[in-house]
Amino acid sequence: MSIPNSYRKITAGFLLTLAWFPLLLLLILQLQQKAVQSDMKERLRDHPLHTVVVAETAVRWIKKDKEIWVGDRMFDIKYFEKKNGNYIFQGLFDSEETNISRLLEQGNGHQQKSARSLLSQTFQLLQSPCMNVHGEVVFLQAAFQYPVPSTESSRERLNADILTPPPQC
Repeated sequence: MSIPNSYRKITAGFLLTLAWFPLLLLLILQLQQKAVQSDMKERLRDHPLHTVVVAETAVRWIKKDKEIWVGDRMFDIKYFEKKNGNYIFQGLFDSEETNISRLLEQGNGHQQKSARSLLSQTFQLLQSPCMNVHGEVVFLQAAFQYPVPSTESSRERLNADILTPPPQC
């Protein structure tokens, strides 16, 4: 018994799509983040700037001399100076990039978990019995890796009586 080649290709394509989908989403988010950063450079030139004063010890740099965290928001820097143990930043808050950054952080954490989960589910699926197009019960692992032609149906092999008991210690 053999599974048609077209079914194998469709199944492989489907599984590859599932595996690559989270990576594709992360790539799209990163491209969107780059576009937002480009827009912010223009806004830094054209819009009035905010002034933020942060203690030197409390500065959390995202990109040295370019971006910092102020509370839970990102702040893009146009100018800064250091006075009396404080940084004085001039720039703009970037709520769009803050949202994208949070999504990327969540995506990286979920991607690792989902990859492990998908892998374990795939192996469980390969070891579980299922029905093929002829109504026979088969194990996917055996069907894909070791196709063995047989005269008796898979259902009969599963229900066969064991003639001798296993050896005992």
